[in-house]
Amino acid sequence: MTAGSREKSGGPYSQHHVIATRLHVRVNGQCYAARMPEAIIRPQKVIWSGGSRMRILLINPVCGPRGPLFPLGLGYVASSLLSEGHHVEIRDLDIPKIPPQKIAPELRGMRFDAVGITGITTQYRYVKKLCSTIKEQFDVPILVGGVGITSAPEIYMSKIPIDVGVMAEGEVTCKEVLNALERNGHLSEIRGIWYREKNRVNANPSRPVITNIDAIPFPAWDLFDMDTYTRCTPESIGGIIGSGGIRSMTISTSRGCPFRCGFCYPVFKGLGTRYRSAPNIIEEARVLVDKYHVDYIAFADDLFLVDKKRILEFCALVKKERLDIKWGAAARTNLVTRELAREMASAGCINLGYGFESASQSVLDSMKKQTSVENHRRAIEWTREAGIRVEGSWIIGYPGETEETFEETTRFIREVKLNGFNGFNGFNGFFFATPLPSTELWKITEERNLFQKSGFSDPEDLLLSYSEFGDTLLINYTTLSNERLREIKTTAERELIKSNLRSIFASAYRDWKRHSILALAYGYWRRHGLLKAISRAILFLETILEH
Repeated sequence: MTAGSREKSGGPYSQHHVIATRLHVRVNGQCYAARMPEAIIRPQKVIWSGGSRMRILLINPVCGPRGPLFPLGLGYVASSLLSEGHHVEIRDLDIPKIPPQKIAPELRGMRFDAVGITGITTQYRYVKKLCSTIKEQFDVPILVGGVGITSAPEIYMSKIPIDVGVMAEGEVTCKEVLNALERNGHLSEIRGIWYREKNRVNANPSRPVITNIDAIPFPAWDLFDMDTYTRCTPESIGGIIGSGGIRSMTISTSRGCPFRCGFCYPVFKGLGTRYRSAPNIIEEARVLVDKYHVDYIAFADDLFLVDKKRILEFCALVKKERLDIKWGAAARTNLVTRELAREMASAGCINLGYGFESASQSVLDSMKKQTSVENHRRAIEWTREAGIRVEGSWIIGYPGETEETFEETTRFIREVKLNGFNGFNGFNGFFFATPLPSTELWKITEERNLFQKSGFSDPEDLLLSYSEFGDTLLINYTTLSNERLREIKTTAERELIKSNLRSIFASAYRDWKRHSILALAYGYWRRHGLLKAISRAILFLETILEH
């Protein structure tokens, strides 16, 4: 989340003032100038409601055409603010998917003193419009947090009418910001924020990490429509355990990732990796099972499969406590072992998602994946051997990619038989390499002047072009033409699916027995959007007709 700034005289929101057309960003004592967005150049005033504590509205923006996912970050921040006695309300604009221009009628009549918004980088366009709409309709400070602003604070603060940007972890920071606003205090001493003060933006020093993340309260589930979230089970899970009455939820068990892949920006980048204890995870899972009747838990960590001792302890506790759940998590091919896979399967693990990305060793090295094609092969073998379904992601077009390296990847997928329909055997298409702010890939894009060469006027222009991440070719890092790169991607996806027709029918028949093809199609639509669902259905029908 984020909030506003204060001055000794009572703060900049205690009277009208006009913000200049040039913004000065101050970082570690150095001042930089940037053009202000027109939406900010207007008088601003905050009208505070009465009461001993503040009323905070937390907003989850629309996140593409896929089904709603529980906003864990907002859940944690809500718990933190409630513990301070603030009044908290949640508005999830992803349920239903409300366009930003219609948010004002949604909020009309509500009473709140500040707005907190979360967001990932691909939601940039929506967050920008949402903040502008709120500023036009309400005289309240806007707080924005999440991986989006954490990875690109300069762009967010210079282009969007945000009052405070909360960097990385927000539980402690948001409490301090709102407590300062409530007592008309200063934000200059609050660590972990960027904040607007008159005609400049100040960047405060980073906040130390929360070392004991067991101490963080569980998400404030009671503020959310949990029935909607728990019933939005991915169709791939329904394909394993049947979707009739399946209820799922996400849990975060760690913060940070020890690896530094060139394309990835984890929200806790550079802050180390911290883990919740196995008993603490079990405690949260027990609440979800007993109170919300959850059957399946998706562990939302950047990488679950790191601390093997903790995983084994967790598996042992699941069995000891007789916790009747199925679960899945993100894994790495250089970390899984045959014994670990077996133990996880015995404790209810039914699917593991691997970031394969490529099966060309030269491309993996370019990505700094710190793994090998042989590790990929062994991980698939051991995971399947344990009875766990293999899922994975694949990238096309990373620097160093050629037609030959891409052929290595497609050949590998055929060899290990990952090319099933709708991800039933772990393949769900390729994603174009797309740069995220503050990643090595973003740096490469800047160094090669690829923003301008690709038709983008500046980095923000690229962020405004993000839609369904990776589905559209935005930056071409290869020597292939854009048309050829799109062609080999489309051709490979079609051929990989068609080459395993038997697996397609086996998966479809298995799912028919469990909950019908119509449910499968509906689930795919909820997860990927109508157009992509229609496209996959057409491809499926073409495959049947050709054979």
